[in-house]
Amino acid sequence: MIAQTTELAEGAMRWGAIQKPRELEGLAAFLLTREMPKTVVEIGTARGGTLWFWCRIASPDALIVSVDLPGGQFGGGYGVREVPRLVGHAENEQDIQLLAGNSHSPKMLEAVKGLVGDRGVDLLHIDGDHTYEGVKQDWEMYSPLVNQDGIVVFHDIVEYTALPQFIGVCQVDRLWDELKSEYAHEEFLDPDDRDGWAGIGVIHGPTAR
Repeated sequence: MIAQTTELAEGAMRWGAIQKPRELEGLAAFLLTREMPKTVVEIGTARGGTLWFWCRIASPDALIVSVDLPGGQFGGGYGVREVPRLVGHAENEQDIQLLAGNSHSPKMLEAVKGLVGDRGVDLLHIDGDHTYEGVKQDWEMYSPLVNQDGIVVFHDIVEYTALPQFIGVCQVDRLWDELKSEYAHEEFLDPDDRDGWAGIGVIHGPTAR
């Protein structure tokens, strides 16, 4: 399994993932012990590294929905020329749907609901707006779509003390501290890394549908 998790992390990094490799390895090891998700919703795709990662983790016939804001402060979105590359991450019978726009828009939520339908979401990845208010809104809007045995994955759960442009702006850690006191959770942190950013958190079954 070690070779497989390393391969998944390295592949995600090659395709532009902004996460830390060892944290992705830990997440991969955890996900490989679970049933493959059949429905994945990602908020914040940026260069598409984690989109590639989810395609390798998900079932062969999974629906994978990407919500990304072109020109957004946290990641910047992708251009029209990148669409074929991102859609090309799909394997077997997987269906990738790319939705460009603000995840906080009620219309975007309805668009996601329309794609997901009654199947619910098995894996929700929240990695878009990193302000406290923004990430909390994504959680409150989209976590009700998650199946009872599903999970929500957060990036940047560590308090930012590096990357000056994000200090005081990136506040995912505030919401994470609130959620992990209420829900069963996992944390994947690079034990040798003292950069003062990143960290991946997983919340188990946040809602009963």
